[in-house]
Amino acid sequence: MIAGKKAVIQNIIKAKNHMNSDMYLLPLQLDAIKAIQQQSKEWFQELNAIYTKQRTFIWAICDTLGLPYDHKSAGLFVWAKPPDSQDDKI
Repeated sequence: MIAGKKAVIQNIIKAKNHMNSDMYLLPLQLDAIKAIQQQSKEWFQELNAIYTKQRTFIWAICDTLGLPYDHKSAGLFVWAKPPDSQDDKI
């Protein structure tokens, strides 16, 4: 989770995008693929159950705070947007 002024978050996102696209990650990604391919179907089911529980919890927080988010999302992340009037005050 990250919260902060819009300009600060934009800089963090820019740095993270550079980290995610560097070439040194390729060997790590290939090894991760091999490791994941060796996991059982139950491992994936357990992991998905954890993610579902966490996503449901975050959705409840967003609902309580009135933050809009995509109810159809099914990944690791929930992207919620603060109200426009708060963008530069956070």
